[in-house]
Amino acid sequence: YVSYKVTTGGYGSVAFNSADHVAKGPDLQFFEELPTDWYQYLFPNTASVEMQEVVQDTLAWVTVSGSYTPDVPMRYILIANLFEDSLSSVGLFDSGGQFGNAYVFVDDVCISYDPNYCQGAFTVSEISSKETMHVKPFFDGSIVIERYGGGLKRLELELVDYTGRMVSSAAVPSGAQRYEWILPPTCTGAYLLLASTTDGSSSATRLVRILE
Repeated sequence: YVSYKVTTGGYGSVAFNSADHVAKGPDLQFFEELPTDWYQYLFPNTASVEMQEVVQDTLAWVTVSGSYTPDVPMRYILIANLFEDSLSSVGLFDSGGQFGNAYVFVDDVCISYDPNYCQGAFTVSEISSKETMHVKPFFDGSIVIERYGGGLKRLELELVDYTGRMVSSAAVPSGAQRYEWILPPTCTGAYLLLASTTDGSSSATRLVRILE
């Protein structure tokens, strides 16, 4: 299961950075190994997840989602326009733009075996120059922590509300790359996730809880 968000570049404050055209996509392609010659590879006119719509909104983020069943284990992804111009619904967008092409911004890429996992939001926090923490807040009553980097140390976590009251605390064992933190019942509001390691590195991440 795949999801990612896109918004179109255009009508910017600097004309030569503003897209004068728009096209459908971008699409997503899985790879077992990356192509050695991109000029020869492009354009395949096929995609693992194809976005057929043309996004013309420069303010709102549009979520692209789909599913793909690979024949072999995949290691890499590419998010790009994978179709030739004649198949990409190319059109004039910003007549004052001077970029010369269409482009989009991409964010919040998620790939999972679980169809519900990508429905939540992620945030990224840098704890130190050697460690990055990905946080999926308030997912099914928990906070999911994923850590990347070398020499992962024990991580102390505190969740506090904006009055400074500690809601919950937890400790992620050293070396653990993924940790699911089961929370007590929480209310709609803003919170701070405080993380610190034994060597004094720390970060503070703002989280928002919305109950429907």
